[in-house]
Amino acid sequence: MTRWITFLCLVWSALALGAADFDGVNDSLSAGSAANLDNLNPLTISAWVYVEGNGSAANGGGGIVAKRRSGGSAGWQLGYINAAAPKDATCRFVYLGDTTNGDWYCQSQALAVNAWHHVLLNGFARTDTSTPPVIYIDGVSQSITQVTPIAVAATSDAAANLRIGGYDNATALAFNGWIENVAIWNAALTADEIDNLARSRVFTTPGQIQRANLCGWWMLNDWADGSTIVSNGADQNPNNQNPVAVTGNPIGRASTNLHYAPGVRRVSWNWIWKKILEALG
Repeated sequence: MTRWITFLCLVWSALALGAADFDGVNDSLSAGSAANLDNLNPLTISAWVYVEGNGSAANGGGGIVAKRRSGGSAGWQLGYINAAAPKDATCRFVYLGDTTNGDWYCQSQALAVNAWHHVLLNGFARTDTSTPPVIYIDGVSQSITQVTPIAVAATSDAAANLRIGGYDNATALAFNGWIENVAIWNAALTADEIDNLARSRVFTTPGQIQRANLCGWWMLNDWADGSTIVSNGADQNPNNQNPVAVTGNPIGRASTNLHYAPGVRRVSWNWIWKKILEALG
């Protein structure tokens, strides 16, 4: 039964052919620090993730999306954590304040491995020191446990790059698995909009939601060949024209905002069939 479940997951992934695969060691993508990505208040993040195993962090975690200074002195991070229960296989959000970091996580097994999940942080207010973040997994609002509250709010993250698949550099808390269709808004989403994102596997869905507040959108799919950077981003990334720089060797397909450096591997049907045959034994 487990093999057939893995087989079906791989077939779904093959049909999508649209995610970047991070090795959990030294892969990441950087989108720079455009002004419209700085100090977002409120902050909403949406991403599809497929966790394959522990990341490079001591707690088994890895970054999904982050914007924080090197060393974690300011910014925020949304990631996966796999520490001892109840912090096992779940989602974690950290806001890095001047003196004390706000630190929260969802219930155990919220991000079970070897399955696609939709993760959404909704309308986090960086100036509010008393309200915990609201996190949805697969369209369901999660029970949040607070480790520490924010002591001092509004630390600027303008000097930090936005990174997908890691935190502030290539090896710090590297993600192990696939990430696709990352989007960021400078507004809170409605319940219907969140449900639409969680239920839909159509890559263009984020572009249909509060487009005026859409600050960044990286599909990481196979709509382009990755040979050049499309600078205007008119269709996929209306308000953020920064391309994504590649670190390490993530497997994936290009989007109009992603340029793969020479030698970076791409997902191919040969690779997909190899994984399917391995799953079937």
